[in-house]
Amino acid sequence: MTHADFPQSGIANLLGIGESSELLRDAARRWSTWAEQYPVLAEATDAASFFELRVGSQLDAPDTQAGLHALATLGAVDGGNDTAAAAALALQLIPGMITLAQQLQRGIGSQYVDQVIASQLWLEIRSFPWRRLEKVSGNIYMNVRHHVLAELGVRSHVERDDITWARTTPTDVTERMRPEREELPADEDPAEEVVRILSWACKNGTLSTYDRDLMLSLVEAADREPPTRTGRSGGLLSNRASRQIARSFGTSEQTVRRRVRNSIDALSAACSRGQIPA
Repeated sequence: MTHADFPQSGIANLLGIGESSELLRDAARRWSTWAEQYPVLAEATDAASFFELRVGSQLDAPDTQAGLHALATLGAVDGGNDTAAAAALALQLIPGMITLAQQLQRGIGSQYVDQVIASQLWLEIRSFPWRRLEKVSGNIYMNVRHHVLAELGVRSHVERDDITWARTTPTDVTERMRPEREELPADEDPAEEVVRILSWACKNGTLSTYDRDLMLSLVEAADREPPTRTGRSGGLLSNRASRQIARSFGTSEQTVRRRVRNSIDALSAACSRGQIPA
């Protein structure tokens, strides 16, 4: 199977995994090393041959899912942090993304469908919670679909996100993360506690390193603004802070706010289970 046989689309080209992809050439050079670490990859010789094997099998077949999970682990920022592996996984998921783009084009007709899908797919791959989830393709597809629909303004998905915001009370981030509302120790700075909690959450898989970095950057930006609510935003999720962090992370304000809300929900759940160390 040659590069010319890869599933070609605007999404693949936007991700740099079209014909003559340097990332996929890197993946081919590293494949044997990956296969030593994850023997399930040994049946293939590169991303192209793995794609051929995958297409010829059932998507939910154990070996197929195990191979995708190996690539997801290697490609995640808090896993192998290997962009070549992330590109190899993206290649496997392109057919589903093409189908999704075609459905959205028919239903919405936005000229930005491919761009939004490509950016969200890359974010999902790089932040995939490989310690917690085993099935890669289905989880990534559903996450991409939901976030793209929300990004493009589809009413039901925007309302779903807004309900999350509407039920969130803006407050100091350190209070949202603590299992109890006791006073902070006199010798512990709130900023240091945020770093400690986010580091813990990253190490145990509650947050990806990408989401940890996003949270830390947003906390720093929000700390320079008064914790007030303006319209739908305020405090940690203020428009100005979200805009500033979106530019530095190369993503959209909506994506920043959505990922931070998801992170807060994950941290709150950990608090309610008594997992976060006091």
